[in-house]
Amino acid sequence: MLLALLDRYADGVDNAAEEIGAFFDHLRQIGVRGLVAEQLNDADYVYQPEPAKKSPKLESTPSREDGAPRRR
Repeated sequence: MLLALLDRYADGVDNAAEEIGAFFDHLRQIGVRGLVAEQLNDADYVYQPEPAKKSPKLESTPSREDGAPRRR
């Protein structure tokens, strides 16, 4: 009996899981504000992220006194 129930409902559960996963993937990409803006077709709710700050330059490895670079 359990196998018959599994055969009957497994595809439906798989499809539902796929749809729910797609929804949350989309939500993760655009965020809650983006989802609200999409649903309401209202640009006031769109979140404009701050421009990414440039990371500071990494300093080069200091050289030895004789001018040769240090080995790690």
